[in-house]
Amino acid sequence: EVLGVSDRDLEVGRYEWGEIVERMSEAQRVGRCRVAILPGRSGVDGIGSASMMSSSTNRGGDNEEPTGHLVVAQRIMRRENFMIAFFNRGLLDLTLPTLPPQFGRVATWMNKPKEEKRIFFSKSIEWSIYFCVLNYMFNHSRKIRPAFYGDPSSLRRRFFLCGVAHAIFMPFLLFFVSLHFFMSNIYDWRSTKEYLGPREWSAIAKWKFRELNELNHLFERRMEPSYKSASAYLEMFSKPSPLVVAVGRILVFVSGSLGTLLLVFAAINDAILLHVKVGNWNLLWYAGVLGASFSIGKALLPKSNNPYYCRSRRNMMNDMSVELEKVASHTHFLPDSWRGKGWDDKTKKEFSAMFQYKANHFSMEVASIVVAPIVLCVSLPRCADEICKFVRESKVEVGGVGDVVGFSTFDFDSFEDENWSDKDDRSDGIAVNTRPKTRHGKMEKSFFNFKTVYPSWKMPASGKNLVSRLDSFREKQDIALARERRLHIEAAAAQLETLRRLEVEKENKAATIGLAGFVDDKHIRTVSSGPDSGGGSARMDVSQQTNESF
Repeated sequence: EVLGVSDRDLEVGRYEWGEIVERMSEAQRVGRCRVAILPGRSGVDGIGSASMMSSSTNRGGDNEEPTGHLVVAQRIMRRENFMIAFFNRGLLDLTLPTLPPQFGRVATWMNKPKEEKRIFFSKSIEWSIYFCVLNYMFNHSRKIRPAFYGDPSSLRRRFFLCGVAHAIFMPFLLFFVSLHFFMSNIYDWRSTKEYLGPREWSAIAKWKFRELNELNHLFERRMEPSYKSASAYLEMFSKPSPLVVAVGRILVFVSGSLGTLLLVFAAINDAILLHVKVGNWNLLWYAGVLGASFSIGKALLPKSNNPYYCRSRRNMMNDMSVELEKVASHTHFLPDSWRGKGWDDKTKKEFSAMFQYKANHFSMEVASIVVAPIVLCVSLPRCADEICKFVRESKVEVGGVGDVVGFSTFDFDSFEDENWSDKDDRSDGIAVNTRPKTRHGKMEKSFFNFKTVYPSWKMPASGKNLVSRLDSFREKQDIALARERRLHIEAAAAQLETLRRLEVEKENKAATIGLAGFVDDKHIRTVSSGPDSGGGSARMDVSQQTNESF
């Protein structure tokens, strides 16, 4: 009622989240309500309640009022922003530990390079990270406890205890996860006949794709178009086997021909199918077998839109790279090793590991639950020192909000990624400070994504500086492109002028030596009479003279 939004408006999505925040800010300014942080309350991370108050004065002035889009997003995503930063910085080791050589083949299988190791991440492991790190580090005032980042050994003990708990409750977790998966998907299996399920992004991929201060519903909306593009990209690698295609065509041809013959018999007299037998079965039984064979053959044939069997051949390598860039336009994730290499098997392998069938995700969930005690008791405790150091160096206190990860403040003066900064402005080549930086331009991409979602958001000074530098860079690029085009035009005009001058010189030279022109595209030349001929000069066709000489 305070915001003027009815239940029906929420159901149909009449208002965007940005409009809701603006209405809340307006009510805050005029004094119709106050949004306060209530210590000790869990739930929505900082937004305690919106209460009607008769006075518009802030009681005590301890907490600033949430009147902006960024402040509200920081409160809601206080813990999620830290989780996004952990994955972006690679602080969580979710792989199996290295074994000594005495274990033989098992050690050889497990002791792979870090980038080739399989990552195990399940809902239970995610819950353990929330319990051990994200929920524990904040106190009732939404401040990070100094005891958290000052005592990494305590974090290691919590990881170890969660690992022991996973080992104890593993049978119950496996039973619950399996039951929930089968009960949730049994109807889809019967209706769609897709027993592997549709392809979905893995939980790790979603944490890598999600931007800072991006609410969950906005993230899902951005990711929705990516499923179609990702499936189209992987379909380019699914080249059917020639043998399978040949078998499918044979089944379709034979079963289709015989089935058509049986249909003709049925049209003449339907009793033929019931009473005429071949061997021990009547023709109706054979009609069912032929129908099943036809369906199997059609399933073995490639689809009409398959790029390997379409009528017109295309540059598949270029199409794969273009399709991968189309996926990146939705996910905002395109490592340097993927650029221009969408056709590479390594790129496809890394991509498909993040975008698998639902059945594969279930198998990985079960495997992650089995190895969770090892990951929690051995691998994650080794990351305790780096996690505590990162939290200590990256935390920033925001008035009225509490402590948040510095990346979510969009303070580019302190956390700007050097790969995105203008190196020409730094003659010494030294970074501004030693605070942690995001990788792959995460904070910069999050900033522009946030600016796109909330057009009326007032950017900080460092953000305005980044936008001005980007506009200046674009302007320089446009000027350079215009200069290059002008040079190409001038070069083409100079070439045309040179060709015209050469043509004029050729015509003048021809007129000088007496060549008046062309007759039937044959050169004409003047033949002078000899001194004793007594005649003048005569015109003679060169070709005629040549023929006569022969």
